[in-house]
Amino acid sequence: VIASENHLANVTPWIEAAENVGARIKWWTVTKHHQHQSHETMELSSNVLSNLVNERTRIVVVSHASNILGRVRNISKICSLVRKVTRGKGHIAVDGVAAAPHLLSAGSGVQ
Repeated sequence: VIASENHLANVTPWIEAAENVGARIKWWTVTKHHQHQSHETMELSSNVLSNLVNERTRIVVVSHASNILGRVRNISKICSLVRKVTRGKGHIAVDGVAAAPHLLSAGSGVQ
């Protein structure tokens, strides 16, 4: 499963790997959510992901934070869902580049 808003550098290698081993790719695409009458947001819904992942899923590729969606994703929740549905056989590849400014702030304690 590949999240559609991933940077190309986190998509192309997975497409090539899938082609090399004959794996099928499922796309986790953004959906529109209405928060207010005039305000609409786009996000990757966990409900959509739960419909894409099954016991045969071996990898979910996602960005920790999306510059396109303007959100930091709950990776722990995604990992829990994937582990549960795949019975521990699924893996999560997380691109953390865009998350660094949000998570590695001066007061975070990370050096």
